[in-house]
Amino acid sequence: PQRQALMQFALPPDELIEPACLRHAYIGVTMDGRLIHTNDTILYRERGEGDLIGYAFDGNPIYGSTEAALDMCGGIDTPTGYRYHVSPEDDFILGCFVSEPQQTVPGQ
Repeated sequence: PQRQALMQFALPPDELIEPACLRHAYIGVTMDGRLIHTNDTILYRERGEGDLIGYAFDGNPIYGSTEAALDMCGGIDTPTGYRYHVSPEDDFILGCFVSEPQQTVPGQ
């Protein structure tokens, strides 16, 4: 069978001067190819902070729940780079993108 790439992520992500608004409710893709909705926090709260869930449409990784103080976009800078985390208190995963999101949905 032939495989067709549905989306690609910029690596490394291009940081923005100002955070970018979410263009739609889907914010990324899991490691097994399912779309991640920003309100999917209940699905990932039990995952630990070292558990990679997937990648946001701006190319930054999304990890499980953490008690660390997250910025307004829902992430933190680490020695290995920026990463988003699920917050145990918030009803959303991302508040904004810190890097330039890639067009992943035609017409969006």
